[in-house]
Amino acid sequence: IIDDTYEDLYIAERILKKVNPEFKITVFQHSDIACRQLHLYHEHNQPLPEAILLDLNMPVMSGFDFLEFTSQFITNHPPVFILSSSADENDKLHALEFKQVVHFFTKPLTRQMAEQIQHVLYKVVILTFIILPIT
Repeated sequence: IIDDTYEDLYIAERILKKVNPEFKITVFQHSDIACRQLHLYHEHNQPLPEAILLDLNMPVMSGFDFLEFTSQFITNHPPVFILSSSADENDKLHALEFKQVVHFFTKPLTRQMAEQIQHVLYKVVILTFIILPIT
């Protein structure tokens, strides 16, 4: 979860854990630090997160900047769920232009939103599993 507001991080993490206690969640209050961490994972061939919840309006590096930058070095980008305080339709349309963005939610995260995220993640895992060759 990448969000500069502590309260939003806390709410999102708690709700996601209620929906699925087995979720392993890492939180970042600074998108530039999260971006550097993803870059390190990618450089060292370490597993990337299965999903990213991303705020758009953050200091130093906005969510849009994060998406732009990470899409330059990650070819198989994890699905991104936008979790923004912005209800601006232009923000939503712009965010959905990025192929890694699968959904746009308006804060705060609710249980129904967390269940949608879980559903998409299970769908991605199942599809990935089916596509992989059997050895």
